[in-house]
Amino acid sequence: MEGLATAGNPELLVNWANKTEQEWKHILDPSAGGGGTLVTNKLRTALPQRLAVALCEEVGIGGSRLAELTRQNHAELMNALVRFPLNITGHAGLDKAEVTGGGVTLHEINSSTMESRLHKNIFLCGEVLDCFGRIGGFNFYFAWVTGRLAGKAAAASTHRFNDAAQDLVMP
Repeated sequence: MEGLATAGNPELLVNWANKTEQEWKHILDPSAGGGGTLVTNKLRTALPQRLAVALCEEVGIGGSRLAELTRQNHAELMNALVRFPLNITGHAGLDKAEVTGGGVTLHEINSSTMESRLHKNIFLCGEVLDCFGRIGGFNFYFAWVTGRLAGKAAAASTHRFNDAAQDLVMP
């Protein structure tokens, strides 16, 4: 827990819809006959309404139509859609720690590696998963054990990827 204080504030970059910039550019292309469409309406094809509105407000284009976007607006919107920064500024310590509800169903992961069955090379652990334990440290234990499993499997996966890539390099 003290690592946050000494390591600086980590940043998490979020891709809200698992789409590339190219995919978003295609969706948001005003030349496809939708220049008069509100940006939020186009975003709603892949995002919840409230998130679409919030992202548009964040980059200063709330209520704008596709044809009204400048290059700068487009660039800022792309960053918000595929590289939105979430800054982690601290924690409230173990005294305030609580278990959250919901998450990825356990049927969607490989329990020996914690890898998603739906998305290759995505490893999940702890409260990201839909698992509840009784009071008494069971949730901490679950988080630590699944974190270790996921970390080891992700590291092994990276090594396999690097080894395979090395085989492709010409001597």
